[in-house]
Amino acid sequence: MPYCVPGDLPLGQLSGRLPIEISVNSYINSAADHIDGRLGFMYLTPFDVEGLGSLPSHQVKLLKGINAKRAAGQIILAATIATEDSVLQQYGLWLIQEADIELQAIQSGEVKLNAPLVSSDGLPLNPTADPDDADAYARVPTAFVIDKYSPVATFEAYVHQGQDVSWTPRDGSRAYPYTPHPRGH
Repeated sequence: MPYCVPGDLPLGQLSGRLPIEISVNSYINSAADHIDGRLGFMYLTPFDVEGLGSLPSHQVKLLKGINAKRAAGQIILAATIATEDSVLQQYGLWLIQEADIELQAIQSGEVKLNAPLVSSDGLPLNPTADPDDADAYARVPTAFVIDKYSPVATFEAYVHQGQDVSWTPRDGSRAYPYTPHPRGH
């Protein structure tokens, strides 16, 4: 989902100097995909820029500027590669570098967005307020006890795996067998 429109690109009168016909929307979409790809490791993407749960206005404008700079830079570089117009190429490269600096500020945490955070797996980190909205497949923290003499391990073996178990103290002095009650109590 693009964060800018063709009129937002900082091309000005340069669009008349570009030697070939360019599909502006494809470059805008490509730049937006790049933004989502880079920030998708931290935030749930694509960002909501319209509506009730959208980002604040200043953050939407930041994403719009990054999208516009990167798309315009890519357009300029693509259009001037054959003509070797070094002034335009430097401007295109500068636009891409500016967009990358702004993206790096977000990635480093220097600039924070009011968007849902995600884990490295892409799963949302923020808990939901309403239990009815909770994900049935959400992961729950789990602890494993490696110590075979642990009462916790004995309990887990009986309760989670249905095994008849006995617990032996570390010194091996006496075993305490646990046999479930015939009625399951």
